[in-house]
Amino acid sequence: MSDAKSVALFYFVKERVSMKTIYFCAGHGKHTPGKRSPSGKFEEREWFFNNEVALAFEKQMKLYEGVSLHRTDDRTGERDVPLAERTNKANRAGADIYISFHHNAYQSKWGNHTGVETFYHAGSTKGKALAQAVHPSVVKAYGLKDRGLKTNNLHITRETKMPAILIEGGFMDSTIDIERLRDKSILCNAGKMIADAVAKHLGLKKKSENSSPAVKSPSQPNKPASPKPSKPESASLTVDGKWGSDTTRALQKALGTTVDGIISNQPRNDVTNALYGGITWGSQGSPMIRALQRKVGAKADGKLGPETIRKLQKYLGTPVDGVISRPSSTMVKELQRRLNKGNF
Repeated sequence: MSDAKSVALFYFVKERVSMKTIYFCAGHGKHTPGKRSPSGKFEEREWFFNNEVALAFEKQMKLYEGVSLHRTDDRTGERDVPLAERTNKANRAGADIYISFHHNAYQSKWGNHTGVETFYHAGSTKGKALAQAVHPSVVKAYGLKDRGLKTNNLHITRETKMPAILIEGGFMDSTIDIERLRDKSILCNAGKMIADAVAKHLGLKKKSENSSPAVKSPSQPNKPASPKPSKPESASLTVDGKWGSDTTRALQKALGTTVDGIISNQPRNDVTNALYGGITWGSQGSPMIRALQRKVGAKADGKLGPETIRKLQKYLGTPVDGVISRPSSTMVKELQRRLNKGNF
């Protein structure tokens, strides 16, 4: 073998060794019997919920280097690809991990059961490690009860030769969970957060992280940069009066807090129940809400409630009643307009 061919082979093998191969799927298909919410709406069949998460997962994973992505279900949802066909593809390819996105059902009639859970095969320590790495992001993204890690005799986790997990992102027949599942921003955020958790678990880096830093020419004298007034970053929100993850994310940017689209550790009350997802429950309060409360002159305890909303309504110049109206709020519309203009 020539030296040139040897070098080419070396780099080919090196690239293949460092590449992580991820197989994933949206569970079922559009027409799979029984896999739907009790509403009877076509768009509330399980595959549609699963597909939103899968698409967001794929889009986010493409931001990372050294990853090869393969989806095993029918992207149109018209065909429910057999489970054996899905796992056989992953096994033949020698995939590093497999993830299957699902949404749950209890008795196919409305109830108050609730929560998210992640399944792995009982005999797989690596599968358990993957589940442990991903599940906290599932809980945070959906903002629902944590039903924990589970093992069961599931084909996807049993028949795959690589670590595999099956995620159940809330109940389609729950009067609690369905409000989250109907919010596309929550499903998209779930896909993104799961992708980031997978990337961290696999040790992947985002493509921009490895770009070469700009090198300053030595011939250029060092001049102190003239300070420029900072301009608030504007958002591109749909002004619909619905406070969901996108509105939270834009507000976090405006307030200078961590940007993840989640309002963490909140009490359950009429205000927090009126949000369209992107919330976790608890008693410690949220850094973003504390920053918001300081800005509008409310008590900075980090908990979103009627008093904070009254202060925010007064700050925005909208009617003051301490309530976030559903399905659309005048106050939230004004908040979204200001965030879009960058003048909150």
